[in-house]
Amino acid sequence: MNYSEKTKPGMGDPYWYEWSVGQQYIIDMLNPDNNIKCVELQADIELGLDDVVVMYVNGEKLFIQVKHTRVDDTLTFGDLVSIDNSKMDENSKYSLLGELAKSWIKEKDKYQKIRVCLFTNRKVGNRVSSAGQDRSVKRPALNTFWEELKEQITSAKTFNEIVFPEYESAWNEWKSQLKYIDWK
Repeated sequence: MNYSEKTKPGMGDPYWYEWSVGQQYIIDMLNPDNNIKCVELQADIELGLDDVVVMYVNGEKLFIQVKHTRVDDTLTFGDLVSIDNSKMDENSKYSLLGELAKSWIKEKDKYQKIRVCLFTNRKVGNRVSSAGQDRSVKRPALNTFWEELKEQITSAKTFNEIVFPEYESAWNEWKSQLKYIDWK
């Protein structure tokens, strides 16, 4: 991906919050025990993983997507799975979760080990919501969904063993955003 001076994202205000996240890792880099080799702000890589990139001495990379808000706001299940249909370009119509998954797939084989982190100052959503044309998709509160998902991941042997019977449509919506990942 090549940026021009006009298309390079995040070159200052209002992106100062992204930079402050990166600066924390730069400070951590001063302690050799943290094994941080370098920190890059607004890396020239796949969008969704480009805000802050931390490279460790062992070759591992940490990609941080920063989602900041200036108002008291929450991060909800819907924020992660909703697709912005107002975008004109069909190739850029992804949810946040879908964009992270797609970008991870494109970057994962380039490095020994990678991790993706979503960093936000938003509070985790704690309300159930409804979505869809007829409001028939019942979405769980992100705080309870996330805890349940982590619990199921630790005990499941395969991805198909993870189920949310009470939120089946929402779980299918979540899984559809991960379609770029081969679960074999």
